[in-house]
Amino acid sequence: MAGRHSVCRSSVGGKSCSVSANGGAEHRRHRSCRGVVQNRCGGFAASGLSDRLKSRGRFTVFAPTDEAFAKLPAGTVEDLRKQENKENIRAIRLYHVVPGDVIAKDAVKLTSAKTVEGQSLMVRGADGKVIVENATVEKPDVMAPYGIIHVIDTVPLPR
Repeated sequence: MAGRHSVCRSSVGGKSCSVSANGGAEHRRHRSCRGVVQNRCGGFAASGLSDRLKSRGRFTVFAPTDEAFAKLPAGTVEDLRKQENKENIRAIRLYHVVPGDVIAKDAVKLTSAKTVEGQSLMVRGADGKVIVENATVEKPDVMAPYGIIHVIDTVPLPR
């Protein structure tokens, strides 16, 4: 897949992103996409997980915003970025990935979803919104080359 380009088709804050993306770098630099799943996309690329997503079928990603990461206790993100915590951050990333395409109208009917990490996320509908663990889906059904992204407002952590 090296050298293949895809198109970011996200729409954030009423602005549509249609930049040609190679590995997500252009998407992350695009003005309408800044701050939305930037940590998540950068994290996948940095750990090689974006290649896994591309090569293993379709996935649904519950992707926290930068603001969601900022809500974690002080020092958490910095601590997770340390080399000795590489497996912990990988587990957190995989905890947000579910095999297959799960659109919001189907997600609200679920009670749980088995993650690529191996544990299950609690999923439910409330007041017309999708709730994943303690996170609310702010932007559902963002189509991506590998599946679907649901942008969430909190970072669920594996147990």
